[in-house]
Amino acid sequence: MQDQDTLEFTYGGGWMALFGLPFFLSGLSALAIPFVEFSKRQGPDGFVLLVPAFMSIPFLLIGVGLLFGRSALILDRRRQKVVQWWGLLVPFSKTERDFQELDRVELSVERRGGKNKVTVFPVTLTGKGKPIEIDAPRTHFAARTLAEKVAKFLQLGIMDSSMGVGVFREAGTLDESLRDRILRQDGPAPPPPADDHRRGRIHYQTRDETGAFILPRVGFTPAMALTLGIGGLVALVCAGVFLVPILSMLDEKDGDWPALVMISLFILPIFISIGGMLIYGIKTTTTQEKLLASPRGLVIERTDCFGKTQFTMPAAELEELERGVWREGPRAIFAEPALHARSDKTEIAFGHGLTPNELDWLWRAIRHHLTAESQV
Repeated sequence: MQDQDTLEFTYGGGWMALFGLPFFLSGLSALAIPFVEFSKRQGPDGFVLLVPAFMSIPFLLIGVGLLFGRSALILDRRRQKVVQWWGLLVPFSKTERDFQELDRVELSVERRGGKNKVTVFPVTLTGKGKPIEIDAPRTHFAARTLAEKVAKFLQLGIMDSSMGVGVFREAGTLDESLRDRILRQDGPAPPPPADDHRRGRIHYQTRDETGAFILPRVGFTPAMALTLGIGGLVALVCAGVFLVPILSMLDEKDGDWPALVMISLFILPIFISIGGMLIYGIKTTTTQEKLLASPRGLVIERTDCFGKTQFTMPAAELEELERGVWREGPRAIFAEPALHARSDKTEIAFGHGLTPNELDWLWRAIRHHLTAESQV
């Protein structure tokens, strides 16, 4: 039975162990060569066998670390301690810190990796001393879920700076809806001025407490140019490097079958991937969004050349509506602004392609309709 007073995160094993298995086996095999062959050789020739043995040691150590390396972070409410340990299957080293040193959970965004950098959302415990990183998921939704789990366990607040602006949620209000929070703190949000020029290209109508918004099509953005450009470049490279030599084999005697096999194994998957990128670009470019905001919640209808999808987020579940930068997918490179509606169940980003002024106006208008007096 799981202890309700401890929350444990373990690291290592799994895919990491599988990745380390070849290093471990190759290093172990090379290290065993001298012991197997020494008896067959005499004199200086036998010492030559020590060279691959010494060269195998780094591979063996890497394999041991990846295959058997383990670490863990344990939050112990009974002892009011944060325990960290690392070792090979069992703890070799352990450190402890008091809960009193921690004052909040932080959620941020970083680009990590070597040449192929990826966007991650680190979740850390901060306070006195060095921050303690719990994990760094690749999606904001996974990071937010983890941050709330830890914050509720420790009864701490959350500072979310992943959208470019820090937003702090107090410990006792993590499950409070956005509507209730606005009404508790400031009362009903005022409507944006009717003649506000910041509305820009947004078509807006209101009836009773409900606001209807039609956003402009996303259009051809820098992110789409990057997607289509990469797809076209890969197609040209594949055509020049792979397709031309393979097609030349079709003219040779008995060359049809090898050429067809190579096309099916190498060329077709590449062009299928390129086709997927083009479809994604066309789909995103033709996307148009319609919104309904009311005290009952938020409804987003998204239409593109392939069809229509609808998302509904009831007001009781909607906990955050933030203006921020989109950090996932091709748009992350260009830091495109968007609105982010979040609940414990899902996260929806919308308003891509809007200017900062248009996003600010839309954010204020949605807050107004969410907190309007319900006519039901």
